Amino acid sequence: MMTRVHRRSGYPMTRRAIAACLVFLVSVGTFYLLWMQEYRKIEVVNRLPDSPPRPPSPVPSVGISNALFPVLDQKLESWVSHNQRTLRSLFQCLTGPTAGCGQNQTKVVILGSYHFVNVLQGHVSGEDIWARSTVQALKNMGYTYLYGYNGEKNMDRTIQLYQMFPDLVKAILVEDPVAYWCFSEGECVRSDYNPNGLPIWKIFSFSFWVQAAHPLGHDWTLSPEDYHKEHSYYVSNNYLGYSVEPGCLTRPFIPHELRISPPKVYVMGKEMEYFTPRLRAWGPDFYDDAAKATGAEFMAGAVGDEPPDFPKSVEKVGMLPQNQFYETLAETALLIGIGLPWTSPTPYDALCLGVPFLNPILDWDRKDPMNRDKWIAQQGTLKDLDPPYVYNVFKGDKEGFMKAVEGAIAHPIQRYILDRMRMGAVEQRLSGIIEKDWKTAAIVLLKERRKSGEQPLFAV
Repeated sequence: MMTRVHRRSGYPMTRRAIAACLVFLVSVGTFYLLWMQEYRKIEVVNRLPDSPPRPPSPVPSVGISNALFPVLDQKLESWVSHNQRTLRSLFQCLTGPTAGCGQNQTKVVILGSYHFVNVLQGHVSGEDIWARSTVQALKNMGYTYLYGYNGEKNMDRTIQLYQMFPDLVKAILVEDPVAYWCFSEGECVRSDYNPNGLPIWKIFSFSFWVQAAHPLGHDWTLSPEDYHKEHSYYVSNNYLGYSVEPGCLTRPFIPHELRISPPKVYVMGKEMEYFTPRLRAWGPDFYDDAAKATGAEFMAGAVGDEPPDFPKSVEKVGMLPQNQFYETLAETALLIGIGLPWTSPTPYDALCLGVPFLNPILDWDRKDPMNRDKWIAQQGTLKDLDPPYVYNVFKGDKEGFMKAVEGAIAHPIQRYILDRMRMGAVEQRLSGIIEKDWKTAAIVLLKERRKSGEQPLFAV
């Protein structure tokens, strides 16, 4: 899967900006204290014997919170309206009776990756789907979450949000380049020079791939997949994962007897380049011969320049809008991987809709071909499954390809969702990450690094 990186210019937060932020907070606090002083005077007057009874005064926190964080008149949800509404609710919770706070409401997570903003804009890349699942889990569990992204190398908004209530912030989720940038930027990360900066142990890299992507290593690198399942020799990151339920369960399961006939087969290739000899797992004749043998009709949703030998039996439907894609996929008998993109959410969506997946094995140990730990598969985290759900086929194996297409048509499946991809499982893992004592873990890591000489060192 190719990650789309949106680059924007930005500048690190200056001391002047920090000072302005602190002045703003002090002003708000002073205003609140003066207001409360006047409020108490009124209450004293109300308690005098000769005073006529008056209606109870409004809760002070409501009026102040509405003044500081007014309701925005916007038809579309945006990070601005969400932050305003959430800060108003949190302010009312903190300044009112304790019973007014919801479960986990006083635990704040700052979303500093642009993929979280992409969700509000309707983007549907793999990273965006992971972000959507994370937001849904936070919402389900009642955590306060705020959008802090404002550029690849600009954490001003995140820093401002953090410095409003540093003790309440439990985690800050950012892209891995931002985590490294902040760590090296004196005005961003906490240090002896900048004691009010972001603690590096509260920052987590929101990284789609297998390698460690954080100055503190694997434990602070959140992953969408448990990559240790792909290869036993992979060192695990902190597996957060995502759920396909918010997307696929909004679609009805179509009984196979009611699906389109002759059977449709969807070929998963977002780019026409994936069908070129250099990248493809299957030659054009694989599709043509399978179509003749089974009567199935193949389609592919890909964009770009069509290669000269593009299979004649594969209909080109282009890049479909998400809703139309789900509707089309739900009518098919099989989803075929062709080698790329890597580790996509689409095969999980297919299984949830009752569509099996043909998973190409792109490389393997020729002396030990059935050793799955040595398989390099397009969807490595699904290679442990077998028919009728997943058909693992070696690259170039035409007979295996034909049998997989025939088997999928002959043995349809019901909905299938991996237990680890249920929303409840995601919530359990995310809660464990948020509630862990990361400061103590960072202290232990720092001692280990000082003892071993490993770099980089950091301030706790």
